[in-house]
Amino acid sequence: MVLAAIKNKSDRIGACADIGHWTRSGLDPVECLKKLEGHIKSSHFKDMNLMNDLEAHTVIFGEGVLDIPAILAELDNQNFDGVFTIEYEYNWENSVPDIKKCVEYLDSH
Repeated sequence: MVLAAIKNKSDRIGACADIGHWTRSGLDPVECLKKLEGHIKSSHFKDMNLMNDLEAHTVIFGEGVLDIPAILAELDNQNFDGVFTIEYEYNWENSVPDIKKCVEYLDSH
């Protein structure tokens, strides 16, 4: 639906690239990013414990099933300069240390 909505449209029409939802649905985040090239306005960035499982949950970057370096490289290839949101939806009662590790992972890459 998103691809149909942005086809032949202005670059002002875009999408939020939520790589976790794509992963839960069995979609390859790098391929999805490529299909949305020029239309990615924001990203809900996360790593996931499982692929193609609606019950999958977020994990610390680099500890899950996603190829985070490849995803970051694709965003770089597209000169992405939109909103980049670390979305961590697990360990709600004590998530700050995990989110800190996610930030440290990004800083090192």
